[in-house]
Amino acid sequence: MALINCAERGKQLSDKASACPQCGAPPKPSPKTSSTVRRIVVVLMLGIAVLFAWGVWRVIPRAKAVPLSADLKVALRQPKKVVNERVQLNEGQHVQYSFTLNSYARIQVKVTAQPKQVDVMLMTRPQAEKFREAAGKLFDGQYSYQKALSSQSVLHMNRTEALPRGEWSIIVKRPSEAMLFQDPTAAEIVVTVY
Repeated sequence: MALINCAERGKQLSDKASACPQCGAPPKPSPKTSSTVRRIVVVLMLGIAVLFAWGVWRVIPRAKAVPLSADLKVALRQPKKVVNERVQLNEGQHVQYSFTLNSYARIQVKVTAQPKQVDVMLMTRPQAEKFREAAGKLFDGQYSYQKALSSQSVLHMNRTEALPRGEWSIIVKRPSEAMLFQDPTAAEIVVTVY
């Protein structure tokens, strides 16, 4: 049993008493009770914030060295299709789609080709310029591309990666194979920025 002060007159009374025996006023609420309630509310709010952050972290695919602030921006961004096209490619032909990212973004590339396979390559601006130079040469010359979102000899591809800000190009190319197969390949290309 602890003693507390009466709210009206300041006299001491038991914390178990429902009213002051001298004046009948109800006792002051215990400071322990209000601080306990505050602590519970703070802990619940922190728990909800941690669960939200964990949920956002689980939804976003991991990329190398992507800052947490970029993850939150990506999670809240609405998807935008930057390419949605169907093309016909003959042997050795390619199409190039360029886009600029102002911040880290999640990029999804979907390519469906038929009846022959295509190469899909992600390139930075300098790599794309080298590719254009090499494409005019016999045997395509030499060029390089990023491993992320790139694949050789595909009929179906659906990949998603987080990319840093910068100028990027997606190149879809029908490789030169044999002069016997002259039919064009239909390719459907969809690039979405999240």
